[in-house]
Amino acid sequence: MCLLNFLSLFVPSYVVQFYIANAYDKANTAWSEGFRYIAIYFSGLNAEIQNLLSRFPFYIQRPITLLLCIWYIFAFLLAFIDGFRTKKTVEIEPEERGNVFTFRGFLKSLWFLIPVLLFFTLVTWYADFDGGLPFPSGILAVFLMVNCSLSFLSFIMPSYVLTFYAANAYDKSKTAWSEGFRYIAIYFCGLNGEIQNLLSRFPFYVQRPITLLLCIWYFLVLGGIINMFGL
Repeated sequence: MCLLNFLSLFVPSYVVQFYIANAYDKANTAWSEGFRYIAIYFSGLNAEIQNLLSRFPFYIQRPITLLLCIWYIFAFLLAFIDGFRTKKTVEIEPEERGNVFTFRGFLKSLWFLIPVLLFFTLVTWYADFDGGLPFPSGILAVFLMVNCSLSFLSFIMPSYVLTFYAANAYDKSKTAWSEGFRYIAIYFCGLNGEIQNLLSRFPFYVQRPITLLLCIWYFLVLGGIINMFGL
């Protein structure tokens, strides 16, 4: 994400075109469908932001892109440096994570995930035909909406939000239900959950302002995407 944002400083149109070519490819092969969801997950956020910023002049688009790039670098360095601290007080301990991610568990989760994903795909397609958010941009909008809501709740009660995330993402039961909820929690809540897990190591006056800034950032990006489609 940081690399794509850095490239967007110089060649934003190529970055957006690369994303569109993969995320909105109309070929229905397994190859194109697989690359569609990979593109949405790894480059969707930056590309949708750049697609929104392309409506603005150079002197607005480039500074915002530069600020986002600096934020990505700061977040990466903060996570990298803090990962080597010896004394930590974290909500999710490494031993709590355990070996919960297995290929067999992922296959079992498909019994739950496939009907949910099919339902969500049909809903977003219907919204597209009805003049709403097009598919697959609707997936990114829901991702931002959930993380914005959880970030706001994390400003008030971070420990409860983190406990909810950990209970679903790191559940040690191996049922199809728990495996399915694991991957749903990771996709829709993982970004905010892991950020709050990192921020739980810092004092109140560091954690709360960063959480508030993240909440505002989610809200602005979500509002920009919705405004982009004239909703």
